[in-house]
Amino acid sequence: MDNCLKGLNLRAEGGATTHLSRSFQMPRIQASNREHGLLKIALIVMTFMAGHGTLMAQFHAPNIISSNVTADSYCLGTDLFENLHIAYVTEGVLNLRTLLADGRVTDLLVSADSAQPDLDFFSVSLHLAYLHRTEAELGYEVWYSAQVGQALRAPERISRAEERCNEPAIEVDLRGNPFFAWESYTGGEEAVIQLANLAGNVANLGPGQSPDLVIDQQQNIHVFFLKEGVIHYTSDAASAEPRTFPPAVPVFEDVPGPHTAPKAVLAGRMTIYLAFAAEGIVHLANNIPDGFSDTRLIDTAATGSPSIHIGTEGNLALSYQKDGTAYYLSGNPDDLPTPRVIIDDGESQFAPVISTDTFGNHPVLFQRENSLLMTTNASPPTAAFSIDRLSGIVPLDIQLRDESEGDITAWLWTFGDGTVSVSSDPVHTYPEVGEYEINLTVIGPGGRGSAGLGQAVEVTESQNRIWVDDVRVFPGMESVYIPVELAHDVPVQALQVAATFDPAHLEITSVDFLLTNIRSLGAELLAYNISNDPGLPYVTSGIIFDIEPPYDGRTLPPGENQRILNIVADVSPDAPTEGSTAVRLTNGVGEPPLENILTVDSMTVLPRIGKPGTVFFSPAGLSQGAFVRGDADSNGVVNISDAVVILGYLFLGEDPVECLDAGDANDSGTINVADAAYSLNFLFRGGMIPPPPFPNPGLDPSDDQLGCGD
Repeated sequence: MDNCLKGLNLRAEGGATTHLSRSFQMPRIQASNREHGLLKIALIVMTFMAGHGTLMAQFHAPNIISSNVTADSYCLGTDLFENLHIAYVTEGVLNLRTLLADGRVTDLLVSADSAQPDLDFFSVSLHLAYLHRTEAELGYEVWYSAQVGQALRAPERISRAEERCNEPAIEVDLRGNPFFAWESYTGGEEAVIQLANLAGNVANLGPGQSPDLVIDQQQNIHVFFLKEGVIHYTSDAASAEPRTFPPAVPVFEDVPGPHTAPKAVLAGRMTIYLAFAAEGIVHLANNIPDGFSDTRLIDTAATGSPSIHIGTEGNLALSYQKDGTAYYLSGNPDDLPTPRVIIDDGESQFAPVISTDTFGNHPVLFQRENSLLMTTNASPPTAAFSIDRLSGIVPLDIQLRDESEGDITAWLWTFGDGTVSVSSDPVHTYPEVGEYEINLTVIGPGGRGSAGLGQAVEVTESQNRIWVDDVRVFPGMESVYIPVELAHDVPVQALQVAATFDPAHLEITSVDFLLTNIRSLGAELLAYNISNDPGLPYVTSGIIFDIEPPYDGRTLPPGENQRILNIVADVSPDAPTEGSTAVRLTNGVGEPPLENILTVDSMTVLPRIGKPGTVFFSPAGLSQGAFVRGDADSNGVVNISDAVVILGYLFLGEDPVECLDAGDANDSGTINVADAAYSLNFLFRGGMIPPPPFPNPGLDPSDDQLGCGD
């Protein structure tokens, strides 16, 4: 059982009721028994690392949970993911409020005409027992529901039909099985303690009131209840047969009664702590080594039953009411500090109920008049973060590192571009040029804190661009070179190219690296992969300039219109005599899927993908106009004689160039001295490759006034 207070003597007759339920909107993770154990270990480690700094923090000004709350009929607890659950009754309606770890709040109406909720947890599932009345003349029955996943399980009756009940308590064992104890008045006016599980009745423990139960890690059930004003105890650990209980015996015969209702918790595997009050004195006892006979005196002048809880670190927290003021203490059970006032605001706080979150903070519920209030001594976290870069080219990847302080259960990042993240250390990509403000909000049991950078992240246009050149062909044309070009302003260590095409019109035969601007760099890895499968057509290629020792760090220098490879294709004889098809640079194609990337300083840079290459179709009858760019003397190859022919035509009055398109080596649309210089630079200085068609004959893809054989 988690920490609850429940109104006494709810035995009045009343009207019929109906259960109310709706979807419980909160994220959940279901865990196996093994996962449950691992989660507990992980959270214990996390809590240990968090330290005890928050334990001495002052409690916050309380927040109102609800008005018109039934006296002493509420409970709370925190699951393993730091969601705080509060069950309470208002005007006969059982409500379940959850303060989610991510800062949201959800409310669920569990049941009408109900009372006395009690809750417990298994992993991140919540288990709830409560009184519910289905028919006026029958009185209250014990009902059960569980919230597993995102919805509340359909409620079911635990007590027997027509059994009148009071004071239900629930405890979930290490396997996730709930057990229930309650007062039964079926046989008369004397209350009898009943014990049950989901399968039905387990044991009748005899006369008594206000039961509480604990299940140790050996699956033994320990039950405490009042009988004639004195706490009695029984356990199936003392019986030869499982789930059989010896007669309950008084626990504290030396402590004058009447005792308040016992409140028990398990610490570790077998240790049980028990808290109660008698004659205004708060007592704390445990079963180490041989039973509960000795008690520790905590305080005097207290009223009502104290509330007790054991945190994941094994620290004990205890709260109680004294002269209208709520007190608490928390620490090592063997060395407890002096009790302290929870809130000293001059107002009365009644019936405080305390719990402990996995950070060691204490949420506390209490009543003020007919209102239910909550406070906590958790401090709000302080938001802070770092960023690996404040500017760069689009698309810009940034790495953010959370450096916040305090107890944190959720992160909310806003990146200034309309997107958010809830990761603690997110990576974010800005796909568009602009300036962006980043903000981090951290959320914890104590509230939230926010922080910004104080300056914008600046994303500029990329100067790195990759595209495919156009070519003009005719049906049946073979070995067409389709160039892939690159413009970049950074030295490039490696390249990766991925493209798709239409295999109905083109068959990719190879990839050529020789007639490119990388030919003089001696790249040590040149690889490609081709698929002409109609269902998955692609061509991918990888280039690394320096991969083998001795490593000299060679790179492709920055430049414009640098040809990095040629896709070599045959044109289908059935290709149309007009129209076109495209060769597109496409990310995520191939087997395995590859992207179009540059490697700069051992980091991936995504260049902007430019226009697709258009393969224009012309009638086969135009093949007589095919030429090789730069072949001014029309001998089928480009060499120094082509530059001589161009210069002789321009300046010495020699024969005209037969194919002006071929003489236009730089594809400027005119013949001039620059074409001779372009050819010589290509031949002898590693200059730019002639534009298509090159190195094989083809048609001019450019729209100009030049031609062949005019």
